[in-house]
Amino acid sequence: MTLLSLPFAFLDLSAQFIGAVSLVTIAAAVTGYIIMKVWPKTWNPSLFAILIPLFGMALAAYYGSTAAATAIVLFLVLAVMGAMTGLA
Repeated sequence: MTLLSLPFAFLDLSAQFIGAVSLVTIAAAVTGYIIMKVWPKTWNPSLFAILIPLFGMALAAYYGSTAAATAIVLFLVLAVMGAMTGLA
């Protein structure tokens, strides 16, 4: 794999890759929701409901998971949509 093709590594649209991205995104969203409900209100749960799952996905992407790297983008889109609609 050349250096120029690395940004396009997420374009692998096999069923296994789409499933892995979906699982990582759902796990991050559920983790964020749980943190939002359980975290004490004085500790700013809306911030940590985004940062903690994002940190977990970033660690997985750092250790080589392309699905986690793609899920980071999807998770950020979900976080922005949630903030815009008032869900987060």
